[in-house]
Amino acid sequence: MASKKFLLGIAIIFCVLYVMFVHLESSYKYYNETAGPDFSNLEQKDEVKHHTKPIVYSRETGTSEADSSYSKFPIGSKVAIILNCEGRSGSTWLSSFFWNNPNVFYVYEPLYPSSLNARAREQADLSLETGHILQLADTYKCNIEHPSETQFPMVLGRYPKYQPFLKHCDDNGNCPESLTSYCHSKSHVVQKVIRVHDISDYLTLQREIGMPLKIIHLIRDPRPHIMSREKLFDYMFSEGGPKYGQLSPSEQSKQRRSLCSRELANLKVGDSGVFTADQYIRLSHEEMSVDPIKWAKRLYEFVGLDFTKETEEYIEGITHGKSLVQNGKDPDGRFAGFSVYRDTLTVLYKWMSASPKHIHEIEVECKELLDYLGYVNIYDDSLNKIAENPWPRVITDKP
Repeated sequence: MASKKFLLGIAIIFCVLYVMFVHLESSYKYYNETAGPDFSNLEQKDEVKHHTKPIVYSRETGTSEADSSYSKFPIGSKVAIILNCEGRSGSTWLSSFFWNNPNVFYVYEPLYPSSLNARAREQADLSLETGHILQLADTYKCNIEHPSETQFPMVLGRYPKYQPFLKHCDDNGNCPESLTSYCHSKSHVVQKVIRVHDISDYLTLQREIGMPLKIIHLIRDPRPHIMSREKLFDYMFSEGGPKYGQLSPSEQSKQRRSLCSRELANLKVGDSGVFTADQYIRLSHEEMSVDPIKWAKRLYEFVGLDFTKETEEYIEGITHGKSLVQNGKDPDGRFAGFSVYRDTLTVLYKWMSASPKHIHEIEVECKELLDYLGYVNIYDDSLNKIAENPWPRVITDKP
């Protein structure tokens, strides 16, 4: 009797292992069949023990592997626009420059959803960085999944223009078909990305996947940037850890330093020449605040979109639209803290009324980043005010 139970137990264990193997194989097969390009050559976790991502660029040496096969964008492809931003750097405001354009398919934070493909990648033992890159490739290819297995409706719903499509999904149950068709009808796919923290990862999209890439790298003065994150985020440097407000002052300072170090490293990658002038452009929140229309026109030229009178009027309305925010909500239903309806010059200088001690703490912690940007301290070590204009390279006369 005991031997029969033992054999039955062995049989059950064998069946469970077999089902797990089939599930893993089918998950990876599903991903490869639906994602478009063949990504099977990208690394998996057994290789990640030595390399955390496909290495094509070295920050230490400032060099990258040359690969002429990806030197030109595929003719006739959609244009892939990556808005590379840190949270609270003005990312949604920058997005608003594009999302109302009739030739654009805009996706809010494509790395936020916990989608079927993301789970398939995890089951197939792909690294997080590789998974992120493949998700961006998926979105560019208009590979939108079944609504029961994705948070795409939530993500797209952050932009009011997609509401009719989301209603159609609810009424007819064919959300992927509707959104995929809409995506394919556009010439430019714009993705606002705030979870790729090493911009050299984009070289994989360009060289290994061959996406016709346009990277718009948004940066912000670390003083107002950090203060905004402290006000609205539970974290400073990375998600998923202990809440920033519960950390000791020294740990908070460490996280602020880490954020500035990450941003400085990415600035140096952007300036290193690994991306061509046709592939990469950088702007600051400060520059955009001073002259949003000038920058909008420059960005439209960079990505190959026509800058129309309607586009100009839309951006003008947003950048002088603080009065449109009523009862804590803007005209699109967003919470005021995340609204794009602002008076840009007011926002630009608002942080300067904060505690001099805290401002100077950030100035010390982020000195290398501020120096690299050409920004200056407004307080000395004794908290005496020594400058009225923190951005002498950006603003010649303070309004």
